[in-house]
Parts: sequence; structure tokens; C-alpha cells
Amino acid sequence: MLPRKPLRRAAATGFAGAVLATALFGPPASTAGAATPPPPARPAPAHTVTLLTGDVVTVTEVGAGRYSTDIRRPTGARGGVHARTIGKDL
Repeated sequence: MLPRKPLRRAAATGFAGAVLATALFGPPASTAGAATPPPPARPAPAHTVTLLTGDVVTVTEVGAGRYSTDIRRPTGARGGVHARTIGKDL
């Protein structure tokens, strides 16, 4: 069996001590209040359209003139879909 290196043991002990201290006492006071989440934003209205193919397209504005698109295919539909934005048109 090879002898253990003192530096590795010291590093492992220091790491274990830091983890144990954080678990027992929590994070340092400077970071405890820094992680407050922003207030929830009002949900943007979603617009839903059903296409002739049976696909259901939902468009939601996410802010700054950008949109989120969700396309749901009917059961058994073949092929895929592709959404593109050209200029300000979706």
C-alpha cells in the first residue's frame, strides 16, 4: 500500500470542513440575501390558431418584440414542422 500524501489529505480535510460548515450554518451572510428571485411577471396573452392540417400553433410574446412558438401536431401526423422569423414576421 502506498503512503498517502499530506497535501492531498489536508485538501480533502479542508474541503470536507467547508462543506460541513455550510451545511450546519448556511451560506455566508453576504450571499444569503443576494439570491432573491425577481417578482413574477404578468403572463403575456397567448394566441392559438388551428391550421387546416390540424396543427395547433400557440404564439406568446416574451418581451422586447420576441415571441415563443409552440406547435402541437395531431396524433398520427407524419413529417415535421419548421417555424421561421423573417424580419418582424413569424
